[in-house]
Amino acid sequence: MEIINSNNNKPKLYFEGYMYVLKHTGKSSITWRCSKATMLKCPGTMYTDLEISKIVKSGITHIIIHNTQAKQERG
Repeated sequence: MEIINSNNNKPKLYFEGYMYVLKHTGKSSITWRCSKATMLKCPGTMYTDLEISKIVKSGITHIIIHNTQAKQERG
């Protein structure tokens, strides 16, 4: 798990070959959505604690087309 700042200084989460963007900060966790949500209509989500130090739970999985694309990018 790695945190990267985007061009507009917003955090992005890189985890297991996928990039997530911040969707919502709640009282006890942060919700992240797949960075390809708009372009590929990918429903992938991830939840971390507020310190972004551990994954609280994996949300909706990524779509199959996106999974194939990510594997190709990793080599």
